[in-house]
Amino acid sequence: MNVLLKPQIINLPLVRLFPWATTDEFRKDFLAMKIADDDRRLPVKT
Repeated sequence: MNVLLKPQIINLPLVRLFPWATTDEFRKDFLAMKIADDDRRLPVKT
């Protein structure tokens, strides 16, 4: 028995993945985020 397979390209629609289950979790993480005053100062602060 010979099985012939043909390659097939399927383009899927764009999907946005969010790491937060709810907007409340996003809000909590966003407000807790440490933002650098200067790009070089953030590693020193943490």
